[in-house]
Amino acid sequence: MNGLSTTEAAERLSRIGPNALPEKRPDPLWRRFVRQFNSPLIFILLFALAFDLGLWLYEGAQGWPVEATAIGLILLFNAALGLYQEQRSEAALARLKALAGAQAWVLRDGELVRLPTQDVVPGDWVRLEAGDRIPADGTLQEARGAMFDEAILTGESVPVDRGDGDEAFSGTLLVRGKTFLEVTRTGSSSAMGRLATMLGDIQLTKTPLERRVDVLGHQIARWVLALAALLGVLGIIAEGLTRAPEMIIFAVALAVAAVPE
Repeated sequence: MNGLSTTEAAERLSRIGPNALPEKRPDPLWRRFVRQFNSPLIFILLFALAFDLGLWLYEGAQGWPVEATAIGLILLFNAALGLYQEQRSEAALARLKALAGAQAWVLRDGELVRLPTQDVVPGDWVRLEAGDRIPADGTLQEARGAMFDEAILTGESVPVDRGDGDEAFSGTLLVRGKTFLEVTRTGSSSAMGRLATMLGDIQLTKTPLERRVDVLGHQIARWVLALAALLGVLGIIAEGLTRAPEMIIFAVALAVAAVPE
């Protein structure tokens, strides 16, 4: 049991890549904030806000634009809530990355050396003792009373016994015993890497329910705009051009009231 040579380990590290969770460059805060307004129903509120402010300025900016302020607060609250949910998802991913141990004892050239976990490659033998976080997926060798806490992956609150030939997964915790781990998968190929990838893709993949809600939102927006435009035109025809601003305000108010926020 000599482990990999330094040369072979360096070649595998160059070919496979570091043992690190996949990272995606985060969007700037301003872009994530603007993305919260990408909805047809939000567009209606934005139009109502712009129209109300324009009318307020046209009339000489008398008093305080209460309606525009209320709409603006609703829009800001909606955007802040969406941004908060995105931040929570990113925080969960950061916690997963923190679970990977900083260093591990690895057999190289027949000797145990202390290496950063990101330098661990498939084929390495890693020595594990009670309290160590598993740095990569692998097969247990020379296990003695090994018991693992796998709650991070399975949700199981009770530690499980593992023996020679059993598989151990990155991110889990050795709570008792000693063992060697023959590494088989690292980085994004490991169990923790796949979990991190799924977390990173959550905001990019919409569920069937979300897709149906989007379709419903577009349908509501079309009907609301059509109804508001129709009532505005009919009101102007019935009351005359002298009351056109009032009819337009009524149509905009109807559109805002119909938005399900």
